[in-house]
Amino acid sequence: MTHWGPQAKLLVVGGLKKSPDIMRWLSQVLLLAFCPAACTTPGGQLTQAHRPSQPRPAAASVLKFPMVRSFFVSPRGSDVNDGTAPSAPFKTVGRAQKAVRAARAAAPAAAVVVNLRGGTYSRSDGGVLLPLELADSGTAEAPVVWRSYPGEDVLLSAGAHVPPAAFTRRQGHLQQLQANLTALGLTDLGRLGQWDGPSPTAHNDSHVAGPYPAPLQGRRGWNGVQAAELFWDGQPATLARWPNVKPDVGDGSGGSFVWARTAGGYPPNCAGTSGEPQPPTAGARPVCTGFTSSAPFTNSTAQLEAWAAEAAQRDPALHGYWSFDWNEKYLPLVGVNVSARAMVTTNALDPSRAFPYSDTYYSFLTKIDAEGEGGCAAHDWTHCRPGARWYALNLLSELDAQNEYYIERSTRSDVARQNYGLLYVHPPTPAARGAASADGAVLSMGQQVVTLGSGVAFVTFEGLRIGYSRDTAVKSLGPVANITIRNCTVANTGAGAIGLVGAGIEIAQTEVYGTAAFGITIKGGKRDTLQRSYNLIQGCEVHHTARLLRTGQPGLHWVGVGNTFRENHVHHMPHYAVMGGANQA
Repeated sequence: MTHWGPQAKLLVVGGLKKSPDIMRWLSQVLLLAFCPAACTTPGGQLTQAHRPSQPRPAAASVLKFPMVRSFFVSPRGSDVNDGTAPSAPFKTVGRAQKAVRAARAAAPAAAVVVNLRGGTYSRSDGGVLLPLELADSGTAEAPVVWRSYPGEDVLLSAGAHVPPAAFTRRQGHLQQLQANLTALGLTDLGRLGQWDGPSPTAHNDSHVAGPYPAPLQGRRGWNGVQAAELFWDGQPATLARWPNVKPDVGDGSGGSFVWARTAGGYPPNCAGTSGEPQPPTAGARPVCTGFTSSAPFTNSTAQLEAWAAEAAQRDPALHGYWSFDWNEKYLPLVGVNVSARAMVTTNALDPSRAFPYSDTYYSFLTKIDAEGEGGCAAHDWTHCRPGARWYALNLLSELDAQNEYYIERSTRSDVARQNYGLLYVHPPTPAARGAASADGAVLSMGQQVVTLGSGVAFVTFEGLRIGYSRDTAVKSLGPVANITIRNCTVANTGAGAIGLVGAGIEIAQTEVYGTAAFGITIKGGKRDTLQRSYNLIQGCEVHHTARLLRTGQPGLHWVGVGNTFRENHVHHMPHYAVMGGANQA
């Protein structure tokens, strides 16, 4: 029987005026907000049926402008070419960007079209592949268009491909592979130690679309800009965890979450000689906090001892809904009391393991309020709500299921430092294991793929695949105008897919999936004067998002005045489908 997860929700907040506009909007947006099993997928895992047909074709319309200057780019080209003919293309988008600027300066009345031939264009050194600035803009009469060559698949990537030849069998684990990432020059792997979470609703008064550059502040625990992720054949892999994800059973779900449950209490003697942890005084933290677990926590002693060793040497973590089922949090696993079968989650004696708290919450501990709501017993800061859902992750000892991986990136111990840069992976299919092949293994390295600086205007992206970033893939760094994204696929990101601020923005017939957080967020217009933004999101499909940050990360999100959403298909996400707040939406 199909398991039905929590229903995705439509939330509209803020000072919405009573206007026919909102009724038209509600009648035009298609929300499949009911979430079957795949709604609870841990990493937006997609079955073949979920995957988009690639490539998305470029629009067949012919640009009709008095003057058009065309350039061509190919992975097989050369940057010494002039790039003006298919037979003599540039090799890199960076060289094409310089040509666009020169063409715009020489002939401002001419539109510029950059035709990208099939293949992958990537930058894996941490920089942005296509950082557009004011000089890269077009005009209404002469726009700049970046598009795929008709009928060819183009990928703009912030990831690094891990070639099949880099993989060998992992000794003692015949179904697993390993690769030395540092030998490939991939050394900036990030660290899963101090995470934090973006909120797409937190930028109401900012010119920058969330999430935001580090350091971030908050309680969510996951920082999308810090750590490299593995993607295999266009699908996010799962960081090694317990309990394992329930595999796809042929129902099209792509697999679903399996949770452990807390039993309340705290790890005995975890506070040292002082005995039980005490409620914190102002500005203080308990020496340690934690919980014991209930069914289905049936781990063996050997398994818990392995967890304890990793807690001492590496950076394992816990992810759970510790107090409320509408807000999750990541926590460091700093120890395991094996005899008590209990987890230790915070240790004030080791500040390097502490999380960047921004308020009076301590770890997952929530003081009960006057209405009786909260996750813990009254005035008790030592344990979480019994029955809270959680799982453990980033544990090498739990690498035992298809599509799981682990990257040795901690420097906390000699063992971790000696193996720094080793990637271990359990490939997703028996065929891949049998061939010892790693075709399609990509590691996210860059923060964004495309950035748009303040004032960038009249630029179109058409027929492109964009992804494999640690942060939001397409992101404005200031107000922009008349930016169009059409017939594109933006997928597999460490935060959101598209985050833009400005006016005249159009995102149409575009697919978004595999994001760690939100799907698309836009902000525009002025609430004090009710000046409309005329932003439009139309005919898009957004699905399998919020795979790492599961709450408060909508598929579609807006802030401002005069933003129009219509005829969009939003489905398979664990919380909000659409969320926004403003006037005249």
